[in-house]
Amino acid sequence: MNLRTSEFNGTRLLSLALCGAVLSAIWVMTALDERLNMARTHAHFTEATQLVAQTIEMDAQPTLQFDADGVPSLNSVPNNTGAWISALHAVAAAEAPRGGPAFIVNGAGSATTGAIGVTATAYGQQVTIRRPAFGTLRPLAVEISANGAIAQTL
Repeated sequence: MNLRTSEFNGTRLLSLALCGAVLSAIWVMTALDERLNMARTHAHFTEATQLVAQTIEMDAQPTLQFDADGVPSLNSVPNNTGAWISALHAVAAAEAPRGGPAFIVNGAGSATTGAIGVTATAYGQQVTIRRPAFGTLRPLAVEISANGAIAQTL
């Protein structure tokens, strides 16, 4: 056995081991990043659900009022999808895990960015919050009504 060949094989083996370690570290970091993004998406969904439920609950005895435009509203409860999204962005996360707004006007949310979908009926009396199928998360929806009913659907 030649000494030079032995040194060459040892260097090659060390190089392969280092490449394997680097690739493993990259894979672990990617998997960890994906899990963190899914956790952020679920946290946004939970925050939105709690905020909407609390806002509607604070107005447990809703009285119909009329805005300056003659549009009916329920006291301090936002009266449309855009108003609910503005209220959510005012107190909760502002950015989705992969960029863009955390809450969007969409019945399903965004599986690409992890944004939560929010829709409200006319006058904001029923709000549907949808967590998208993001990463390995399954889609989940919660409907919250002005009468206090909360329904969870898939």
